[in-house]
Amino acid sequence: MSSQGGRDLGGTIEARSGESAPREDSGGVSLYGDAIRALRQVILLDERVRNTAVDLARMSQELADLRDRVSRLEGIMAAGMAFSREPSPPRDRRRLAGPSDQTG
Repeated sequence: MSSQGGRDLGGTIEARSGESAPREDSGGVSLYGDAIRALRQVILLDERVRNTAVDLARMSQELADLRDRVSRLEGIMAAGMAFSREPSPPRDRRRLAGPSDQTG
């Protein structure tokens, strides 16, 4: 057992000093590096997914707000059109026609 541990440690030391290229089946140096790179990629991907989810929620809220505003504007326009179709009473016309009626 100690001889295998010594070989693995030697391979790790050699790989760190740059004397030999790491192999997947020798000592696990390459597998360790691959695992770290894979974890970094997973972390970055997770962050991107979270940011995308936050952006989607924000855009969804903005879209709902815009729909509410459009609905209110439609109601205002419909009320304005209905009001303009009604005949105005004569007294309102007199009141709007002459600015001399105002006292001040």
